[in-house]
Amino acid sequence: MAENKNGMEILKKTETSDHSKSNTHAGTGTTATATATATATGTRAVRRRVKTRRSSPVEGLNLDNDEITKIVEARQLLRRNSEHPSTDNDNAQEEQCSQNNPKQASSTAGTCEHEHVPGAYAGAPGTSPQRNLRPRFSLLGVTSSPDVTQIRQEIMAGEDEQRTLKQGQPVGNHNGALSTEQQQDPTNTACLQPVPRGNTTDTTPNADRPTNNENPEGLSVAEMVPEDEEEAMRHQLPRAAHFDMDESTQRRLQARKQFRNRIILGGTLFLALLLMIILMAILIPSSKDSTATNTEPSTAPAPTGMPSQMPTAFDIYIMSFLPEHSILSIQQNRESPQSKAWQWLIEQDRDSLQLLSIDRIMQKFALATLYFATAGESWTHNDNWLNHSIHECEWYTKQEFGMTSFFSGLYPGVFQEVQQPDALCDEDGLYQHLWLDQNNLVGSLPDELFLLTSLSSLSASFNKELQGPIPSQIGQLTQLEGLGISFISRGGSIPSEIGGLTKLNSLALFANDHDGTMPTELWQLSNLQTFSLIRNQNLKGTISTEIGNFQFLHHFNLGECDMSGTIPSEIGQATALEWITLHANRLSGNVSSELGRLARLQILGLFENALEGALPTELGLLTSSLVMSFRYNQLTDHVPSELGLLSNLTVSLVLANNSLSGQIPSELGLLSNLGEISLENNHFSGPVSDQLGQLLLQSEEGPPALHTLNIKGNPFLTGTVPSDLCNISGTCKPNNLDPCEEPHGLLFDCSSALCGCDCLCE
Repeated sequence: MAENKNGMEILKKTETSDHSKSNTHAGTGTTATATATATATGTRAVRRRVKTRRSSPVEGLNLDNDEITKIVEARQLLRRNSEHPSTDNDNAQEEQCSQNNPKQASSTAGTCEHEHVPGAYAGAPGTSPQRNLRPRFSLLGVTSSPDVTQIRQEIMAGEDEQRTLKQGQPVGNHNGALSTEQQQDPTNTACLQPVPRGNTTDTTPNADRPTNNENPEGLSVAEMVPEDEEEAMRHQLPRAAHFDMDESTQRRLQARKQFRNRIILGGTLFLALLLMIILMAILIPSSKDSTATNTEPSTAPAPTGMPSQMPTAFDIYIMSFLPEHSILSIQQNRESPQSKAWQWLIEQDRDSLQLLSIDRIMQKFALATLYFATAGESWTHNDNWLNHSIHECEWYTKQEFGMTSFFSGLYPGVFQEVQQPDALCDEDGLYQHLWLDQNNLVGSLPDELFLLTSLSSLSASFNKELQGPIPSQIGQLTQLEGLGISFISRGGSIPSEIGGLTKLNSLALFANDHDGTMPTELWQLSNLQTFSLIRNQNLKGTISTEIGNFQFLHHFNLGECDMSGTIPSEIGQATALEWITLHANRLSGNVSSELGRLARLQILGLFENALEGALPTELGLLTSSLVMSFRYNQLTDHVPSELGLLSNLTVSLVLANNSLSGQIPSELGLLSNLGEISLENNHFSGPVSDQLGQLLLQSEEGPPALHTLNIKGNPFLTGTVPSDLCNISGTCKPNNLDPCEEPHGLLFDCSSALCGCDCLCE
């Protein structure tokens, strides 16, 4: 306790020596209002000093080194006492409380009554606030006594005074030392007022001092509020509105969506601008090259490629819709079909061109490229082509798809699913049907042709100088229903992209010299009605079991290819089939009995394969059949008598060049409308039935139709040929189903075992 007092005395002595020339403060007579104002002002000053001078409370004072050392030692002494309080220290604090204000001394050792009031000020509502003299932490970092607090306030007041002097402001004549009354009365808040220092006398009367309503520094003054008014004011405070989380979330999501849309739009515009810059970089050098003049005279014709004028913004805009390979062809080769088509396009009047839709502009470019790529100037018919004044829908095109009239003789009913339209273009002026069959097209189909994405049918058959392969870009024609490209040379491989044209109902790619393997994707075209790849000798593949899913298939033609494997039994599920021609392949296995389910079947051509086994009796159910041919296979066993039920079999029954055995069924005599029966080169045995003579009986429809009966090459036949067969006189009428090859009539090997007619029996 003695050490604590010594420390406080050192601090007081040091401060008193620095301010020994100051006058006695006159604040003891001030009013309560002035006291409150001074207290608030002093508090704010203390707070500013705490904020700006926390690192050194004695900074700015005129102290020598010894005095500073004493202050530091006193501070350390006070800190030690506060950290390790003793009973003597508590008693000293209680005694100090009694000396400062005996009325407020507490019976509790070591504390004063006013220490328990929270905050820096205390007081009843409506009265002037009183400064708490014993906060738990002072500016010196220790629990302070009234003397230390007063010393601290004097130090801070000195700092304000020196700062004010440096700024050139006048200072009142106030004494920095505290009077004995002020030191002993802790309720006297005038001691908390910052005391400016100077040699002049303060002549300002008490009445002229600022009150709570007069604040010379413009600072806010705290006022106590009665509890009843505070409660009333609390009810008058604004209340927060109800927060709707769903509505807020919706606004936030909408804001995010708008931000994302702006980003996408900005990115799109940036990419478009970048593309325009690239196109300008490509086209401008090419334009400069076209305007350059040679130093030597030349008699060569002017090139027909890129125009000599600078490309306009509209030209660049149009070109941005072209495929990359088209742009490269335009830029790199002035003689390319693409470059010629581009020049022709932009030579059109710009005003009229800008009135067209992008689809129409791309359509004109695609047709012009086709014209230049296939020697359009040499076409058999090129009426109105490349005439800017005539709508492209009025340019020449054939009036039927795939030469329907021609193929109907070959395959009756083929292409009937592609109906003749009233117009070649739709209401927007876009091509739906482009038919250029048998028109002397020379060259190759350009990729740009498949920019005509509105096409429903495309046919370019019977153009012998037209070469393949078919571009893979054909997969872009997703609206295509009919595709006929036949009788072209060097067809190459069939693009698998055709398998993605799920709307196709007619596919005719025959006689094109296609090679490679038939794409398995073609078996996804279950809407096909005509599936014809005939006469592609180098096209390999197998018949998929997916054939059973082709519920609308009428014509299934894979003849004269290089197909292998078996004929799947699932073919019997394609009950709409009318034509099956799988001849001249390497098909093996048995003839499926499921073929008997195809009640609408008219043509069954399985000749020139490696089929084996016996013919199924279910073939007798094919009562709609016109032609049935199994020649040049490895069939064995006997011929089923059920074939006599095929009353509509009018063209031919061809079983030649197999290993069939047994007796020739007499039921075949019931086929009175049949024109040809070919049984040569088998192992038939026994006599020729007399019932076969009924084939020559005159029917209700006219004379007998039979013109050929060939049983040659069967050395095991015996007996005499029925005399009725000697007068076969039917006339063969050549058609695409029956070429009527010579010879006609009754044909057999005359021998001692078999005789008759012109062959005398021994």
